[in-house]
Amino acid sequence: MLVRQTQQEAYTPARALRQRALVSGILLAVLFSIVGVVLARYITRPLGRLVGEAERIRSGESLRMASGRGSYVEVATLSDTLNALLTDLAQRRHELKNVNATLEARVEARTRELERALASVRASEQRINAIVEAAQDAFVGVDLRGLVTDWNSAAEQMFGWERSEVLGWPMAELLIPERFRPSAHKAIDAVRSTGSSPLFDQHVERIVINRYGVEFPIEMTAGLVSSGEGAFLAVFLRDISERKKVERMKSEFVATVSHELRTPLTSIRASLSMLSDGIAGELPPDIASLVQIANESCERLVRLVNDVLDLQKIEAGGMHFERHAQPLLPVARQALDSMRAYADQMGVALRLEGDDGARTLAAAIDRDRLVQVLTNLLSNAIKFTPRGATVTLSLAPHGNCARLAVRDQGPGIPEAFRPRVFQRFAQADGADTRQKGGTGLGLSISKSLVEEHGGTISFETAPGAGTTFLVDLPRAQA
Repeated sequence: MLVRQTQQEAYTPARALRQRALVSGILLAVLFSIVGVVLARYITRPLGRLVGEAERIRSGESLRMASGRGSYVEVATLSDTLNALLTDLAQRRHELKNVNATLEARVEARTRELERALASVRASEQRINAIVEAAQDAFVGVDLRGLVTDWNSAAEQMFGWERSEVLGWPMAELLIPERFRPSAHKAIDAVRSTGSSPLFDQHVERIVINRYGVEFPIEMTAGLVSSGEGAFLAVFLRDISERKKVERMKSEFVATVSHELRTPLTSIRASLSMLSDGIAGELPPDIASLVQIANESCERLVRLVNDVLDLQKIEAGGMHFERHAQPLLPVARQALDSMRAYADQMGVALRLEGDDGARTLAAAIDRDRLVQVLTNLLSNAIKFTPRGATVTLSLAPHGNCARLAVRDQGPGIPEAFRPRVFQRFAQADGADTRQKGGTGLGLSISKSLVEEHGGTISFETAPGAGTTFLVDLPRAQA
């Protein structure tokens, strides 16, 4: 059956259905929006509370985060984690405060220590500066580039340069004659590269110049102060012009007097010796005794003049040495042979000791000078050895040296005299009579001669047990 309807009537149910669907969708959207808002607020409210508490903690309040109980599990876990972090942070802050307080106390203590140390350093520096300024010797500080860093008032007086004029200038250009400057530069280079020098801690004589180019002698001591970049050379200088002048005058006087004495003394000794030997016939006993005394006194004066001349030569560096390696045993025999007549006169026996190894012992020596040393030692030993006793000269190896030992059987050296044994004109017998004779120069000369050979001389003694003088010389191949 066909029913004819209008288009409007036919689409009326569809329109009603579309309208209901639209209303339902709108209602559902509103409902879901409300549910979303409620759910979001449920989710964000605990987080907002945590954020607020975090802001309060950040502002300096001391509190704990809400436990998050009653909220969903994630918020509770986050709250517990943040509380643990806050607890750890509070503990760390407390520890940091303690450490900070301790550190402040330590810094304050160290600061006080540094202030005291700085004050001590300043006081020491002031004392050192005062000492350097008050010193009679000129003081010059030189860095490792050779430039002057310090200059005291004594240096100003000695050289004529003001302190402000020399600071930063090369020391060699100011103080050292041109002919010596290359060696001065080499010495400073050696100190810069090795940190040491053979000149350190020694008294060295040098020639320097003042502001006006005048040369004069000085005695210098130098040392390296500190180390690293701040190292510098401390040099003390003393003008020895007057001392050199006096020494030169003394040497000239001694040489003149000694030479003037030697000629007449030689003639007097020869004349007295001939009289004593009976060339003028037999003399009455009293006259013969006087001649003998005069002859012995003349011999003593000749020895004194010779010793004084030897000392003068040694001091002036004018004694000539011809050193070459040679066996020592023949030298010892020669010294003994030269003293046998004197030993026989004194009633003393002489003996030479040495094992098979002594035959091969050699040293670089000047034979005449070493014989002079041994005869001096033997003469002293014979004088202090009682009649009928023996003086022994022995030769033996001693480490890297050859040792010559002269042993007597005398009374030994008194303890009070031992420090002065090698001094000039020193004699254990202090009486005016000089019972044992001698000039008191023999041991001093012997010491100088041994040291010129690069050796050493010493002694061993005991009261009533005699004395042994020991000469050690560096060994060499003959």
